[in-house]
Amino acid sequence: MSPGPLSARENSVAIGVQLGFTTSGVVADVGLGDLYLQAGINYPLGITYIASTTDSSEKFFDIYTFNADISQAFALSDSFDLKIGVGTTAFTNFGPVLTGFAGPVVKGEYWIPDKKTGIFQ
Repeated sequence: MSPGPLSARENSVAIGVQLGFTTSGVVADVGLGDLYLQAGINYPLGITYIASTTDSSEKFFDIYTFNADISQAFALSDSFDLKIGVGTTAFTNFGPVLTGFAGPVVKGEYWIPDKKTGIFQ
């Protein structure tokens, strides 16, 4: 008897990288039954790029972002899931100031067939 094909979705924890305007860094996705919790520690590369195009002497910001969301996955095919939920992003300089935003989350996940690798939006 041979084992069946492996799917990354069967694992309860996925760790990867994300690249975005306000959130470029490391992210973890943890399965909690029907729900998924995603948390990330990031640096705002998009904001830094805008600052680099100005005459500002400060090219890198002393600010970091943390993001988290909780969502439920809906399988649309064997290789594609749609996650819908709520999420938040917080901006901090590890000082007295903390700001952020929250709202709905809609993400697509494509899993490469027979691999433990996926591409997330």
